[in-house]
Amino acid sequence: MSMRLGEKIRKEREQQGLSRDNLVKKMDISVNTLYKIETSKMPRPSFEIIKKIAVALKISLDSL
Repeated sequence: MSMRLGEKIRKEREQQGLSRDNLVKKMDISVNTLYKIETSKMPRPSFEIIKKIAVALKISLDSL
C-alpha cells in the first residue's frame, strides 16, 4: 500500500525534526492548512501548496 501525500509530508517533516509550526514559518500557509493536508482532511491541495512544502522540506516534487 502506498503512502498518501499527507503521510509522506508528515513523515519527511518528522524525519527532519520539524514541528508543523517550524515548517509553516518557511512558507506562506497556515498550521491549520498543513494539519489538514497531513491528516488527509484536504486530500487534494493545490500544486502551489505542494510546491511550497517541497521547497521548505528541500525535497523534490517527485518524492511526494
